[in-house]
Amino acid sequence: MMAIKDPENHLKKIRDVTLFQMNKEQYLMIACHSNAGMGNKAADFVNVPEESIAQFAVRDPLFEIIALRGKPFYINESLTVEFDPTGKKISEAIKDYVCESGITDDIQFSCSTEDYIPTIQTGIGITVLGLVNIKDFQTARTEHGDVLAVVGKPKCNLHDKVNIDDQDIISLSEINLIHKLPYVHDIFPVGAKGIQHELDRFTVETNLEILLEGQGEIDFQASAGFSTCVIISLPRSQVTNLRNYIQSPVNIIGSIK
Repeated sequence: MMAIKDPENHLKKIRDVTLFQMNKEQYLMIACHSNAGMGNKAADFVNVPEESIAQFAVRDPLFEIIALRGKPFYINESLTVEFDPTGKKISEAIKDYVCESGITDDIQFSCSTEDYIPTIQTGIGITVLGLVNIKDFQTARTEHGDVLAVVGKPKCNLHDKVNIDDQDIISLSEINLIHKLPYVHDIFPVGAKGIQHELDRFTVETNLEILLEGQGEIDFQASAGFSTCVIISLPRSQVTNLRNYIQSPVNIIGSIK
């Protein structure tokens, strides 16, 4: 393999993922997320178990990589808490959650904690690395006549009581399944900025016009917190098949001219 010169020239961005072209065949994918003020410490704004917020925190970068057909393989945890007991609980919860994506070995994780300064608020920083074959990396696959559907519902710990097993939110196993379905064209995880924000990014990325429908069934402005739902494009004829595969709600919100 030839040495890489001027590595900054090998970088590009798509959505919230940075791509580094390693060779003619592969991109290294980099996605990150941070979360603060949620946990069991004295100054946390939202009181939730450390294990719960840990698993939610890793969803955003993990889902971004999976949505672009990448294979996640490494997770870095930068935690602004002491290792024992808080950091240990967070790290173990993340490992339990991501194992179904093939991230199972200790070498696939690194963790840094704050063990010098006492902390009174929980903070989590997550970086996920993935790989994708360039030949498989295609965005804007959506076709004329496709419909846009929201899988899951927008929910946020600030306004809703949400747990990782909530059947209203898309699960890790479901996005792992959806991205392999040949009739699913594009996948856009929805985060804190809501469905409308991702629809705006969709129109820029695909250069396609959306005809909205079903707006009364789902709030386009509501925060989806930690990627509690995704927008997908697919043929209308395949929506029933999709619903047979997954438990999360599927709502059609538009179609492509």
